[in-house]
Amino acid sequence: LLQCEQFQRIYLEDFLNIESELVGVQLMQLILAKPDDAVPLAQALFTRTEHQVQQDPKRELMLDLIETIMVYKFPELSREAIEKMFTTSELKQTRVYREAVEEGALSAGQSMVLRLLERKIGSISPSVEAQISALDLPQLESLCEALLDFSKRSDLTAWLQMYS
Repeated sequence: LLQCEQFQRIYLEDFLNIESELVGVQLMQLILAKPDDAVPLAQALFTRTEHQVQQDPKRELMLDLIETIMVYKFPELSREAIEKMFTTSELKQTRVYREAVEEGALSAGQSMVLRLLERKIGSISPSVEAQISALDLPQLESLCEALLDFSKRSDLTAWLQMYS
């Protein structure tokens, strides 16, 4: 099979020295690039992909792939360092940024709801706290509105049984 004319062996290192406009080749170069070379390459690839036709279904996948490559290439970088790699608008389109914002909102929401519940109905047991921590953002928002009507602990228990 290896002697067949249709078989061609390709070494990944060969992609590093190729000048190409093909996104697939540029992604391979990004994967193989040294850290110092990866940042400008990722920026250029991100900008190029971002400017593709907005309706292109592959566009979002490509942006996520570039972002994933960079996260794996620089696992030690802080959010601030990643922000410096891209413009603010580019960063806000990435999956990591959107997930970080959602996780931050969820965490802040859980903390706020727990404090409000403690003021409204008294201390919260660890098991109830765990149930609240398991809620997603829409459920947490719903609980936040509902807790305004709570007057006793059983109101919270009933809400959790009904909605979680």
